Amino acid sequence: MERLALCSKVLYDYDILEKQRKIVELEKRLEIPKIRFKKYEDWEMYKSRLYQDVHAILEKWFLHDPREYERTSYHGLTFRQENALNECIYEHLYNGTHNVEWSDKIASDVVYGVRAMINAMMKVFIYEMLDARDTVKLIYEYVTWYLDDDSHSPCILESLPEFTCKECNQIEQYVNEDQVCITCEAIIAS
Repeated sequence: MERLALCSKVLYDYDILEKQRKIVELEKRLEIPKIRFKKYEDWEMYKSRLYQDVHAILEKWFLHDPREYERTSYHGLTFRQENALNECIYEHLYNGTHNVEWSDKIASDVVYGVRAMINAMMKVFIYEMLDARDTVKLIYEYVTWYLDDDSHSPCILESLPEFTCKECNQIEQYVNEDQVCITCEAIIAS
């Protein structure tokens, strides 16, 4: 009977350890990676470069390639448009976070949302009312709103940046233009 109890405990302990390992693995997958910036302006520059490149991709595949744009009107987002937009967003996110899985998921989610928007507009005959320039603007506004256009919360990128407060050397999610965290800012003000 003792051996049965011991065997049962070993199997139970192994099962608990396995479940704990899976929980840790899932938590790691869900965790939003961080990018450390020296100044808040560096964070703004990071987003600005991302959005400039997204805009350039959209112009290339919608404005400067009329045949590709025409295909969009009856196929939805084309493979080349989808691939270029996905790759652009992925590269920026990966270069900042070095997290393949998270970067791929976010880029794919953004592109899937764009596909859904275009397909819905095609079904209700709104898409045919837009020209290439309007389409670029619409998709650009969607992508920036989805990621972080500084107009709403929550958004995808708002938890990404980290900064070091120059007063207390704590790592914070926000610092002011003087590189001071909210806590130190309140202490300085009082």
